Amino acid sequence: MRLAGRPHRRRGLRAAPRVSDSSTPGGHEHPDHGHRTARSPFPGAPRGIGGGGGGGDERANRPSGLGAPPGGVNRADPSPYTRTMAEPTHLIRIECPGEESTERVGEIIAEVASPPVCITLEGELGAGKTRLARGLARGLGLDPDAVSSPTFVIHIEHRGEDASTPTFSHLDAYRIGDEEELEPIGFDEILADPERLVAIEWASRIGSALPSDRIDVRIDHRGEHDRAVTVFDAREDDARRLRLREALEARAAAWCTTLGAERSCPTCGATCEDLESRPFCSQRCRLADLAGWFGGDFSISRPLNASDLLED
Repeated sequence: MRLAGRPHRRRGLRAAPRVSDSSTPGGHEHPDHGHRTARSPFPGAPRGIGGGGGGGDERANRPSGLGAPPGGVNRADPSPYTRTMAEPTHLIRIECPGEESTERVGEIIAEVASPPVCITLEGELGAGKTRLARGLARGLGLDPDAVSSPTFVIHIEHRGEDASTPTFSHLDAYRIGDEEELEPIGFDEILADPERLVAIEWASRIGSALPSDRIDVRIDHRGEHDRAVTVFDAREDDARRLRLREALEARAAAWCTTLGAERSCPTCGATCEDLESRPFCSQRCRLADLAGWFGGDFSISRPLNASDLLED
């Protein structure tokens, strides 16, 4: 292990169909059904992708365990992005009921996203960025217990005993005040190494220095140990993006939300700008929708079957 850098000063089925309409047998599907349209929670996201938190519509309706949303995936979704990923159009969501689950997500990413690759890690203090980085190390065949936060040294490099093991560069941009401070650690050379996986905590602080071809990961608190992980794979290789998505779906019970245009509130039709209330425009419309279900205004148009509970 080699230290680099210099010291710095401290600075249920919610996606239900709407009530049946006489002109449409079986009723209309709720607009929240299937692959959801969402804003990106990542800074510096591609043009056309909004900023903001980790997707407010997801927060209120996720199960507590590691698993798929409660019936929220439309298996008959005709969207071309259901089977292919010609463009980076998906946010991949994973619920992690414990620290081990967070680490497991990192392990899967490292095993599937072979170097060279840059992975950004965002989240509040204590969210689990370093924990996920330990999973990345494990996925590369390195000792996860050797991974600690590189806050004070900026960059810690991990190498395996076997020459065939990729190098793991773990960086922390929290104390970087200017991107020129990246020059002493050879940041450009680190990114250019074809046999290296680079993970950067607090990467948004050096946004303009980041490569566009990367994987963005955000971790949000859900409880004392529970976390929600959101992955946006912005790599140019569509086959590699699809491989990562399928691995997380199969091995971490991930599901996808589709990036796209602004959503309209299913209650009043207004544009949804409040992320905490999505897919509704406000808490008032959310409660009005809930009252409709309690009052019998809405109903499920068909019985649930096994395909509603299983991933593709």
